[in-house]
Amino acid sequence: MLSFHKMEGCANDFIVVSASSWRNELDAPTVRRLCDRRRGIGADGVLVIGECADDQGTINAEVTIWNSDGSQAETCGNGLRCAALRLLEDEHWDGNAPLTLHPPAGPTPVHRTPRHQGDDPWFEITMGRPQLGENVHENIAVGHQSIGGQRVSMGNPHFVVFEAQQAQPLPPLGEWAPQVATSPSFNDGTNVEWVQISGKAQLTIRVWERGVGETQACGSGACAAAAAARRQGLCTADSIEVILPGGPLRVSWDGRSDSPATLAGPARSVFHGTWTEKR
Repeated sequence: MLSFHKMEGCANDFIVVSASSWRNELDAPTVRRLCDRRRGIGADGVLVIGECADDQGTINAEVTIWNSDGSQAETCGNGLRCAALRLLEDEHWDGNAPLTLHPPAGPTPVHRTPRHQGDDPWFEITMGRPQLGENVHENIAVGHQSIGGQRVSMGNPHFVVFEAQQAQPLPPLGEWAPQVATSPSFNDGTNVEWVQISGKAQLTIRVWERGVGETQACGSGACAAAAAARRQGLCTADSIEVILPGGPLRVSWDGRSDSPATLAGPARSVFHGTWTEKR
């Protein structure tokens, strides 16, 4: 029996649980059953929040991130905002003290912002320094077509594809992104961003997430797309609005290799309940 909260950030949805809720460690088959949208709770992934600790006024908590296919992820911008909201609602964090979450990618500071999207609070996350590949237009073969893009690491891998830079129009995302995501060119697979430049400070993107498929939003993917656009001069503003199917996110990065990118966006609790697995 498991107590859980269903949460979402820009419609990127998660099952959020406390590590103390499980007698045994969570495993991949259980994650797949939980995330099944017809036979389980349904979600893009599962977040497991570890015990909170107060280190000289800074609240710290480990976060384990599972994709819906049972694989694990290094980081997740939308998921970490949901974890921050969960800590706030559970009164482990007052929203004012410094908060650092610890996904596998490393320490990630979070703070609450004054902005709201309706009734949903916004949180800003320091996502770390974007690591951009030297080749701004690497080609990945997909059938008889070549998909050009740039590698970006946000602690997890991304391949950013700008629509205007392609030699020929791309078919629907689901026809090529899964092949790019699992291409042998990437040792551990990759997330894929399909990007349109909407202005010097705005991008419109769709994301195919490794281990999940197309999602309504991806926080680290928004950061990767904004960083690639900024580095290539396609966007010139330090603060870029990224429009995803699930809603807008705000990415800030000054283009310097030693500067971290920050991600701001909403988080919302949808419902909570108890899940009992019948074997």
